[in-house]
Amino acid sequence: MIVRFPVCRSQSLVAAGLAACLMLLAPLARAADPLTVKLGYYASSASSIPTYVAAAKGIFAKHGLNVELVLFASGSAAGTALLANGIDAAPLGIEEIAPMTARGEPVKAILGNWAIVGESIMGRADLSWPRAKAGYPAVMQDLKGKTIGITGPNSLTDYTLKNLLAGAGMVPSDVNSVAVGGPANALAAFNAKQIDAYLASEPLGSHMEISKLGVRLIDVGAGEGPAVLQDYTANCVTAKVAWVKSHPEEARRLAAAFVEAHRYIRDFKQHVNTDVKDLAKYFPGIAEATLSDTLLRVANWYNPIITPKQVANVNQVLLGFKILKAPIAFLDAVDTSYMPKVFP
Repeated sequence: MIVRFPVCRSQSLVAAGLAACLMLLAPLARAADPLTVKLGYYASSASSIPTYVAAAKGIFAKHGLNVELVLFASGSAAGTALLANGIDAAPLGIEEIAPMTARGEPVKAILGNWAIVGESIMGRADLSWPRAKAGYPAVMQDLKGKTIGITGPNSLTDYTLKNLLAGAGMVPSDVNSVAVGGPANALAAFNAKQIDAYLASEPLGSHMEISKLGVRLIDVGAGEGPAVLQDYTANCVTAKVAWVKSHPEEARRLAAAFVEAHRYIRDFKQHVNTDVKDLAKYFPGIAEATLSDTLLRVANWYNPIITPKQVANVNQVLLGFKILKAPIAFLDAVDTSYMPKVFP
């Protein structure tokens, strides 16, 4: 015979209370025992704003993470460090992930970040750009024979330049592309007249324009250039498959922190004055007014969800330049385990 003991209402209330307490204590437990993640990032770049926000606003700490930020000048440099286990996660685009995967180096995006190519071609203000007002693709003819700075080979800026050239009926040899690294080095090269133009992210593009150093020839972030660049995973939170498998909790917390940062960014207009002061240290040399305009401009550029269409667009680009021999399947490039189903 099975004897069933009645559960009184007070016992049920105690159980419910304990459950509620455990839920409230969970964040405290995470904070008391944080997990360490080495995360790559870029200096003074709009693509790394979610990283800046998560660090400055305590979002990483809230999710029980001790994040060690490691600075890189380009995606190719970050990718090399990721493969060498110098960092745990890197800000790479699918165009950088796909060739690694094709070479048998299993890395995957665990979360989307920058869902648009936000670069601009900035030309030196002391040079003549007769087709500047004509816009893309006509203005590309003004770049023939010019020296154009990119962050590094096989980086977002490299592929963006090649796409812009191809869309204008030109080839890479029509220009002289040189790797100059991140914003600080690029600005120095620009001012020293070592380069004629630069593939600039924000807020450097706006800084060049406002300070009269440069002319914005093409603004991909505003919809100019080939259509394929308008729905493109230009930057993702990326990790080696082996690291994610052996550190699933770190991966989960990292993804959750970035999603919260993305949601915060969508509301920049509600608190931009405070944000400018909190984030200014990540943008040395950028005036507060320029940074404020940048934060509002890029607020809708971020999305943690990566779509098959975005990966298909990257495949189109890489196949066209013969960087890939065959397209990369969506699930070979993306681990959907940590992505939200909807956003925002």
